Amino acid sequence: MKVQNKGNYSIIIEDLKKLTTYDGSQLSSQFTSQNYNVIGNSILVFRGGMKLSPKEMVDIKDIQRESHLSDILISSDDSLHFIKSSIMIE
Repeated sequence: MKVQNKGNYSIIIEDLKKLTTYDGSQLSSQFTSQNYNVIGNSILVFRGGMKLSPKEMVDIKDIQRESHLSDILISSDDSLHFIKSSIMIE
């Protein structure tokens, strides 16, 4: 894992040889502080699969529009993920 500071953002880059499954928990506003000790605005980059059912999805419009289509709506065996987190710190 590598952390780079670029302007107002910390960029967290996981080892891309290591596969980490995206499960929606990475969208939590506290995910980077709890898992990487990075507080504030960040972009998390990692590689791995994903399989999201409607109950694991966050975007209400996607859930309403697509939940009747399948038990698994978003899936991939291997993807490159970019998660942006913006947090106001006073």
